[in-house]
Amino acid sequence: MASEAMSPRERLRAAFAGEPTDRVPWSPCLDGYFLSSLPEGDELDEAGVHRAIGADALLRHIMLYTSTGPAIGVRNRAAENPRIDFKVEPTPEGGHRIYYETAVGTIWEELISNPQSPNIPWFTKRKLETVEDVKIYMYALETSRCDPHPETFRRVVESLDDAGLVTTTGPISPMEQFINLDMDVENVTYALADDPDTMEACFALMHEANLEAYQILAESEAEVVISYENLSTTLTHQRHNAHLRGGMTSHGGQKHALSHTRCGEHPDTLAPTDAQQRRLRVVCLR
Repeated sequence: MASEAMSPRERLRAAFAGEPTDRVPWSPCLDGYFLSSLPEGDELDEAGVHRAIGADALLRHIMLYTSTGPAIGVRNRAAENPRIDFKVEPTPEGGHRIYYETAVGTIWEELISNPQSPNIPWFTKRKLETVEDVKIYMYALETSRCDPHPETFRRVVESLDDAGLVTTTGPISPMEQFINLDMDVENVTYALADDPDTMEACFALMHEANLEAYQILAESEAEVVISYENLSTTLTHQRHNAHLRGGMTSHGGQKHALSHTRCGEHPDTLAPTDAQQRRLRVVCLR
């Protein structure tokens, strides 16, 4: 144990580096679900709650890049993709129907939010249902790009000061993107059986886009990058591991890459493999 008292930022940095700390860091995940439960008049932001309860703030989901790909997400800029005519229409139920119109066809999805899930909308219709939909997705993905977007991250870092660390989020694997967001487990299973070559080609395109994003994150000011690989053996089988591709990229500095996984995962499929990439500290959060 360290002999002198540490600030939350110093404590977290030491813990990530495997160095002594004055006490065990305590960094509960206090994201939108918890914040939305605070009573009226007692509202606080994530950093404010950490300060109020004496925790070491490890702020999550502060994005550092944007994408023009056809996948819905934080700061998605699909409207800037030259191959996508991007449209959003409200639904009578209070949700949104999102269209990705291209020269080779249209894919669309429908989402709705409710009080039980104020931060993550529910899909009432996925954008991909068949292999033909996947081909349209690939057409749009071929002209997508990722760009740095550090302004919000820097504001949060400045506001947090020494009360903790600000983390950023890395892309998830193509398999999780398809199962959890774009296609669902049943349609992914059928598509892999019916046309494995097209699916593998699409995963390869998605992987290249992920590497582009991770390169931005590796060169950014973020000290901690977390990939929320929320697949589990309730949704996947070991044979799916061949399609799991980690996004870690080479970086020689002091940067920590964490993979947030669920029980039954195979974190070795997400971790760097070559000697240079192992300079990233990869931690499996169970």
